[in-house]
Amino acid sequence: MRLHDLPFAQIKAGKKWVEIRLFDEKRQKIKEGDSLIFVNIQSGEQLRCSVQKLAQFPDFTALYEAYEPKALGYEEGEKVDPADMLEYYTIEDVKAYGALAIELLLQD
Repeated sequence: MRLHDLPFAQIKAGKKWVEIRLFDEKRQKIKEGDSLIFVNIQSGEQLRCSVQKLAQFPDFTALYEAYEPKALGYEEGEKVDPADMLEYYTIEDVKAYGALAIELLLQD
């Protein structure tokens, strides 16, 4: 999976352990215990993580309500807004597929 530099660095540093995605056909294939490779789209660097838990939600608002902001990569005092995800996904896609929280464990 491709990631921008900031979320990639947060996962690498252990500051973010839940990746948020649309629960589309591609993500429906992910299972607990799978290994995922994240690729930094700026540098090409890769990280391998194992999927510890998957949680499906009807939308990003419900997902955000289920997790503490820090788990999602927000810093203390930073505005937490599920609408941030509309930068990546359309409202129509969210209504059609819902949201997925992928709880990660960084592998060596």
